[in-house]
Amino acid sequence: MGKNKKITLYMEVSNDELELPILIADSVKELAGMLGILPNSISRELSRYYNKDIPTCKYRRVTIEEENENE
Repeated sequence: MGKNKKITLYMEVSNDELELPILIADSVKELAGMLGILPNSISRELSRYYNKDIPTCKYRRVTIEEENENE
């Protein structure tokens, strides 16, 4: 039995209670390129949000497991 592969996605989400995805990228660098900002801006805001230093954030980091199709 093999391990499932974990994938981390980075998203810009809507500024409401639903937090719907607006943009989805495979990396902070890719998301920053889509938005025309520096990757460090996203990383810093995510860090501050997940450490509860700020109450809201328009970015999310989501880790999902990709099922192994061979088994």
